[in-house]
Amino acid sequence: MKLYADLPGRRAAQVVADVLSVGWILACTNIGKAVHDATMGLRQPADGLASAGNQLEAGMTSAGDRIAQVPLVGDALQDPSGMPPAPVSRWPRSGPISAARSVAWP
Repeated sequence: MKLYADLPGRRAAQVVADVLSVGWILACTNIGKAVHDATMGLRQPADGLASAGNQLEAGMTSAGDRIAQVPLVGDALQDPSGMPPAPVSRWPRSGPISAARSVAWP
């Protein structure tokens, strides 16, 4: 089996087409990698906000636990609505962080 034609003109065209195809694949790969890196760069501020939210949740949980220890009124002060709050881990996952995770590979 021959990889290229015997005629010089046709062989040159086939080699040029192969070289252009390899170049196109490399260019698309580099563009995809650049888009991935840019997407992950946009995620960094959101990670900081998520970390701050987790710290706030921990602080508020700690404060609520301390308030619950107040005699006679602690339980009412801990949650005036009477309903237990949903932890952050059970909130629906949406927004830029989940979008970045679903689009980009690790």
